[in-house]
Amino acid sequence: QRVVLENMVPGTGFDTCHGLALREVVTALRGVGVLLSSAGSVDDMMAAQLGAVFMPHGLGHLIGCDVHDV
Repeated sequence: QRVVLENMVPGTGFDTCHGLALREVVTALRGVGVLLSSAGSVDDMMAAQLGAVFMPHGLGHLIGCDVHDV
């Protein structure tokens, strides 16, 4: 969250924020050994969309509160 928040400035698009969040997930999982370096670099993992495996809902779910209120 911190990386995304630090990069949110006027003009920053949702796709950019989403990409930053995915990159942080992949980087953190690689750092603790869940994702092995034999799978490639973080850039390789991002190109293979590996972050979506661990964050399939995306950044923010894109669902409004009213859906949960019914």
